[in-house]
Amino acid sequence: MAQIKSPNYHFPDRSGPKELGTPFKKIVLVQVLPPTISGFESEDRFEELSRLVETLDGEVVGHIVQRRPNPHREYYVGPGKADQIGSLCDQTEADTVVIDGQLTPTQISHLEHETGSHIMDRTELILEIFARRAQTAEAKLQVELAYLNYFHPRHDQSTQKRAYRGGVRGFGESALGKKILATRARADLLRKKIDKMKKQTESRLRQRSDQWTVALVGYTNAGKSTLLNALTGESLYADDRLFATLDTTTRRVFLKENRVALFSDTVGFIRRLPHELIASFHSTLSEALGADLLLHVADASALTLKAQMETVQETLQQLGADEDRVLIAFNKVDAADPSRIEELKSHYPSAVFISAWTKAGLGDLRNAVFEYLALKARSSQNFAEAGV
Repeated sequence: MAQIKSPNYHFPDRSGPKELGTPFKKIVLVQVLPPTISGFESEDRFEELSRLVETLDGEVVGHIVQRRPNPHREYYVGPGKADQIGSLCDQTEADTVVIDGQLTPTQISHLEHETGSHIMDRTELILEIFARRAQTAEAKLQVELAYLNYFHPRHDQSTQKRAYRGGVRGFGESALGKKILATRARADLLRKKIDKMKKQTESRLRQRSDQWTVALVGYTNAGKSTLLNALTGESLYADDRLFATLDTTTRRVFLKENRVALFSDTVGFIRRLPHELIASFHSTLSEALGADLLLHVADASALTLKAQMETVQETLQQLGADEDRVLIAFNKVDAADPSRIEELKSHYPSAVFISAWTKAGLGDLRNAVFEYLALKARSSQNFAEAGV
């Protein structure tokens, strides 16, 4: 049987990005989805990707979807789709194409040449959001390290490719080789600085050993910052955007019987959160891992609630968090369907149902947190008295 050859596509000569730098103003979104994925899940992924773009103040001017079992080795999308993306970029004057996946250096190079626009994959998009949102010195170091962890292997791949083609000589150092060495040295320096900050954090946590601590964890935009504001009466920054909060914020919250707990708001999680970010932000999240209680704030009104909760659980497992220390608080009950709330109550009998916006159920939340922490304190005391 004769082998079917792929057609030879003749792309317009766009010769790569029109400008240096990434203006990120007009964006074309591209998704490669498995043929078996449902239309509902496809729309949800598109909505989330659009919100990530909006977080960087970009405007979505086009959307292309291709269903295929596996990404194309050279273009990620098929060659015909790459041509279609280029035509759409010409029509909409798009400056950037965001691909909802992780690309190889070869795929980025080919797509930039064939579309004439900047190519940004999902990982780089999220890294860019973190880079712009980081406020504290520690967060800025962690984002920079995540960038280096992401781009450094790509430099290596590029070097290997050039060496194979005879582009890298066996004597002397190429400019790219020097850049790789400088990148490695910078990454090592950042790790040392972050480790030093981590030790300072651990020391601070030890000083709180006699205080009750609670960490708010959850999917991004679940309402953690709004909840902390509602519990404290403060006006910490909270926005209806993904990753509105990056830096850990800790505040005193009064429970009952005049007991106080330290509540820490942490960075939100998201599906396919880059491993580079999980690794780099481990020291920040160590404050959550060391808390007496992890308060999992979930958006009860989210259509993809189950998937969001699974993402949080998987991320906590990656970070080594103890599942026994998790209390679920379903937020935004005022915006959720009443039938869904009843269903959730039957599936999660120990969960608390609240609305940080209307402050409904906050008394129940304070009581639930108090009961958990008081029980844990009594158990620890009993173990200490027993000499365990």
